[in-house]
Amino acid sequence: MIRHELNQETGILVVSPDGSITAEDFAEITQEVDAFLESHGVLRGLMIHTEAFPGWEDFSALVSHLRFIRDHHRQIQKVAAVSDDRFLAIMPSIVDHFMQAEVRHFAEIDHDQAMIWLLFHERFCLQCVAASSAAGIRLSARLVSRCSCMVTLQRPSWSP
Repeated sequence: MIRHELNQETGILVVSPDGSITAEDFAEITQEVDAFLESHGVLRGLMIHTEAFPGWEDFSALVSHLRFIRDHHRQIQKVAAVSDDRFLAIMPSIVDHFMQAEVRHFAEIDHDQAMIWLLFHERFCLQCVAASSAAGIRLSARLVSRCSCMVTLQRPSWSP
């Protein structure tokens, strides 16, 4: 099962597998993402947040996962894999060869930095710092500089 939340304002999809991934998980996610893409054209980011990669329930689930990647990777700007799991730590170097999105791994402790990376440019203006602070997310001082972002940060309702 995959818990997921697509923030309509920010264009960030957060997925968190809780047990084996099923084909039905991807059918549900695909329906929601396709509706969003129809009106917005692109997802700003995808966060995969899990303690460990749970694997697929069966071959059908694997095929559904690969189909989702094939059909959507050109419409996702960034992917953040947030986990201390070794498989997800090496994922960016594997998928970089066939995904258009920029993919990065973040340790569990860096969850907030991953969300910030998905939302903003590499450098942040004072409005970004204020927005992140209001959302309870701390920016590291080395990242704060100039940008033109003005996005409200929101964590998924089930996020830690």
